[in-house]
Formats: sequence, structure tokens, C-alpha cells
Amino acid sequence: MASSYDFHFRCQVSGDCFLVFLVWYCRPVGTTPSTARVPVALGTQHRKGPLLAPTLATVGLEVVEVAIDTDRFGTFSGTRARTGTAVEVARAKALAAMAASGLPRGLGSEGSFGPNPILPTGTVDEELLVYVDQVAGLEVHGVAQAPAFAVEVEIEVAAPPPGLAELLRLGTHAAFCSAMPASAGPVAEVGSAAELERVLAQLRSSGSARARLRTDLRAHRCPSRQVVLRAAAEDLRRRLAARCPVCDRPDALGPRAVCCRSCSMVVATVLDAVACGHCGLVVAATPELVDPDCCPACSP
Repeated sequence: MASSYDFHFRCQVSGDCFLVFLVWYCRPVGTTPSTARVPVALGTQHRKGPLLAPTLATVGLEVVEVAIDTDRFGTFSGTRARTGTAVEVARAKALAAMAASGLPRGLGSEGSFGPNPILPTGTVDEELLVYVDQVAGLEVHGVAQAPAFAVEVEIEVAAPPPGLAELLRLGTHAAFCSAMPASAGPVAEVGSAAELERVLAQLRSSGSARARLRTDLRAHRCPSRQVVLRAAAEDLRRRLAARCPVCDRPDALGPRAVCCRSCSMVVATVLDAVACGHCGLVVAATPELVDPDCCPACSP
């Protein structure tokens, strides 16, 4: 016959098990096992889902493409300028996808292209992802930057330069073609040398003298941009997985110094220390030491 002590002990164990289950059941989204994914609405009309979904699935997110008119936020063809910053536009796309789908979590992306600071004739692509979670009340950004292929040329329609299709990398990339001035006609999409010749013939027959051609930088038409989008997804994954050990919020990443082993000069910083912007927790990180060969002071 069991004693009263045994009875109370069993009740205590049962209660503890229930509390453990309750804590697990009410756990934050970020700790959801990878086999139980939560849907996140991605606002796109340029097939970005397959580029982002495999990486974000590893942190429990199921990317659901939601077809919204992203052209209203700006176009790469030049027909509509972007209004607002990249963060504002990407956030607006996420919120629009959430509104259209009814999902409480959304994802928006925005690409920005500018001059390469190292190569004056080159172009850099910066891809930004904004993840909005209305359930947890948070917003997390993923960013990546890399050189990208982008050209813009103006030509005489009657005598286009030789090798124009190769310059635009038609076949692997695509381009926009428009008569000059821009008000002279619509913007045509060109994806091959044959399409380019057909569009130029139409411009000649319409009496246009000059045309502008520029790389089509939309995600589904620009392979070099797709590489940077995947890198931005990896940065977002890393930030979502970096949870604060105190409040369990994601994006608890802070800088750690990389120092010269000889002179102790800081030669770089890496983002892998613990620093929570929500509860304020900061964990001091031991600097990484590198050889003097990597130091601009020791090896100028």
C-alpha cells in the first residue's frame, strides 16, 4: 500500500511534467522544431520564393508566395521611382502580403544597386529582407551585398554597335529597351539576341533615332541578383537563430573584434557575439587574434 508521501510525490512529479508541457506548448515561434513550420507571407511577383524558402525552412518558416503588385513600390524599368528607403519599401511589401493572405507573419525584399566603391565601372547589389512577426511583435532584417552585373547604354537605332547582345549578356540575363526620350514609347523586355533585333526594328519603323538599354534587374530575370538574395536569406536565418539566452528574442547578435596578435590593432569585426537589443543583455566576447600578415599596421 502506498504511503501518503508516495502519493504526494507522484502528484508533484505529474504537476512538474504538466508545467514542462505547458512551457513547451507556449514556447516562442523561434524555437519551433524545423519539422513544424509556420507560414510566412512573401510579397512578390518575381518568383523569389524558391530562392529564400530552403534557407528559412531551417529556422521553422514556410515561405508562402503571395502575388501582390510590387511595381507600385517602384520598378527597375524606370517607369516608377521608388518612394521611401529600402527598409520602408521592404516592410511595406511584407505588410501588404500579410494583408492579402491573412497571415500574421510576412516577408518583404528590396534590392538597391549603386556604384562599386572599389571598381569605378562596377555595380554593387545590396539585398534587404524584412521579416515582420505580429504574433511575437518583432521585426528582423537580413542583408547581403555583392558585386552584380548591370549595364546601361544608349545607342543609335539605325546603327547599333556590334556585340550589343553579348554586352547585355542576353540569354542568361535580360534587358529593358526604350526609345529616347522616354515619352516616345513603352518599355520593351528583351531576353535574347533575336528579341533585341525585333525591338530595334520596331523602333526604326516608328522613326525613333535613339534607344536606351539597361539590365533587367528583376529577381527572376537576373541570375547575379539571385545569388545575393540567397545570401540575404542566410543572414536573416542566422539572425533568427541567434536567440537571447535571457528573453529568447532573436537577432541577439553583437560585434566581436578581430585583433592583430602582435600589436593588438583591431583589423575587423565579426557579428557573432551576444548582444540583445530587447532586454539589453551584452556578453563580452574574447577578441579573435590573427597573424601580423593580416594587419595593415604590421604589414602595410
